[in-house]
Amino acid sequence: MEETRSVWSYYNEIAAAADTIGEKLGYADIGLVLGSGLNQFADNLENSKSLSFHEIPGMPITSVVGHAGQVVLGTVKGPSGIDSRILCFAGRVHAYEGWPPARVAFLSRVAAKVGCRLFVLTNSSGGCLPGMTPGSLMIIKDHIRNVGQHDPLLDLCDEAQFGPRHLLPDELGSYYSEYVGSLCKEAAKELGIDIHESTYCWTTGPTYETPSEVQAGIKLGCGAFGMSTVPEVLSSRGIGMEVFGLSLATNLACGLQKEALKHEDVTTVAKESKPKFESLLKVVLAKVDIQKLPSHNNLSHLSITSEPSLGQLAKGLRAHIWSSSEMIQGDVGEMKSLISRVDMVYFTITTASRLTASLKNSRVVLLSELSGFRQISSSYSSRFGKLVLGSLFGRTIVIVTCPRIEGFLPNETLHLLSCFRTLGLSWVIQDSVFKSSKGSDSPRLYDVFDALDRTFETYPFEESYSSYMNHSFPSSLISLCGHDFLSVGFFSGTSWPSKAEIASSEFGGCSGVSITSPFPSIFARFLRLKYSFVTVPFSDAYQEILDSEKTVTSLRNASVNCDVADEKTCAITSSHPTIHLSLNVQENPAHVIEAASYIKKSLDISSSPRCIVVLSGTLSVYRSDHLS
Repeated sequence: MEETRSVWSYYNEIAAAADTIGEKLGYADIGLVLGSGLNQFADNLENSKSLSFHEIPGMPITSVVGHAGQVVLGTVKGPSGIDSRILCFAGRVHAYEGWPPARVAFLSRVAAKVGCRLFVLTNSSGGCLPGMTPGSLMIIKDHIRNVGQHDPLLDLCDEAQFGPRHLLPDELGSYYSEYVGSLCKEAAKELGIDIHESTYCWTTGPTYETPSEVQAGIKLGCGAFGMSTVPEVLSSRGIGMEVFGLSLATNLACGLQKEALKHEDVTTVAKESKPKFESLLKVVLAKVDIQKLPSHNNLSHLSITSEPSLGQLAKGLRAHIWSSSEMIQGDVGEMKSLISRVDMVYFTITTASRLTASLKNSRVVLLSELSGFRQISSSYSSRFGKLVLGSLFGRTIVIVTCPRIEGFLPNETLHLLSCFRTLGLSWVIQDSVFKSSKGSDSPRLYDVFDALDRTFETYPFEESYSSYMNHSFPSSLISLCGHDFLSVGFFSGTSWPSKAEIASSEFGGCSGVSITSPFPSIFARFLRLKYSFVTVPFSDAYQEILDSEKTVTSLRNASVNCDVADEKTCAITSSHPTIHLSLNVQENPAHVIEAASYIKKSLDISSSPRCIVVLSGTLSVYRSDHLS
């Protein structure tokens, strides 16, 4: 676990490490990371020189057996007869060792600063493709992150240094080099080596995947499971390097072989596979034409002479600090000096300039001025977020702005909702952006009526929690968009999901993916508050669409319908408690029909269709047939 440090300090450590490598070993064209048990490949490099990780300032030291902890610079003869300079990292650190995302990505950023334009990542994994045996090789064509908040771009908000914060795959939907992948298949054919190509599933570790996780991964198209590689892929692509991944299946994934999985077997099989692995990798590196790689990366040509305002890195693996009652009451006291009651709160990823202009008697409070919030947050939102308090459509409203796509962290969200609830909050609104798997959605508002929660966050609630936000009454969705409903898969940002991750959401029934935090709506549902959750397709104009006159009009109309819903919802839950039971017993269609009939009668839907009832999960099958 590391102390909090500034991004400026982190950049200086990268520069210092690169300077040490450059002065003692030299500069390089290609970076290479060797996974568990694969360190000896460095012996294949010509004119090699080496340094221990301990000799390089700031270099994280691995604690895993099978990772040598050395940097080796050497050459291989390229296709045009010119030597390619290879910077080889014999060993890496992993998130499961307790390192924060930025530190796991340290090697890739040092390689970029040393001049590398291609970053080759190898690993040992558990294979699950048909025909795989221990020792099989697999080209990584895509990945799925089966982890939580481990994105190496999470705390780095200066795009000039570390690349785009919201990293997108290339036009083909991949983070991995098609060019180097084709060279690897060509080399394997020449050497008579059978090679697979599939998706790599990144798990946190250090525990191995379970048999059920393996079966789920197989259905989602995964070919191997491992505990590394993806953080370096994201950071390398963000910087501007081309990326290639090669995985050695040192065992079959859990449940696919009789023997128990042991790390000693990983290193044993890696040693046995040495001739095949080394011969293939050496030929691939020799085939790479340096002239076809990106001409430079973001870090290689950058020199900063003064400290920019870059904020702080996370303290190790992100562990949220949850509010105490004293923190909440302290911030409530500060809010009460400006507003006595809160009817509705709007969490927005825009500056909300149009909506703010519509407020009466508006006042602004910086989130950094709230002492309780400041104690639990060190993120972007605590430095740049703000509350705009005022009156809208006869209601008191607080607009919570955090002008970045990811929105707020769960502890930040719950703290603010707890404060507002103390002040009478009854309605929560949030906006977001999504990317459609088809990429053809028109630029307009949609209601999010259901969600697949892939953020892997934990929450401080004792009772069980369903990621399906409209799971049961009295949770109430107030539509802002009429009948434009979407089901969305939510992922931890800041990098957008890969093609394989998008496919996994489609498998779960989603029509789009998002990296916006869903926590305002999740917690509103849990706290039994009404809520509205809107989204727009991701584009350069998403802020303009979200903060438009149409959005203000939709809010006005929903505000009227919200009053009707207040009265009707209370009547149903108090006068007919069996409705609550029926809506939770999702397996019984008879209960669904009974509940639907009573809701239609109680809300008088046929004569006054002013309330929209959304039933999620299994119940959605019956919605159109029985509720019309």
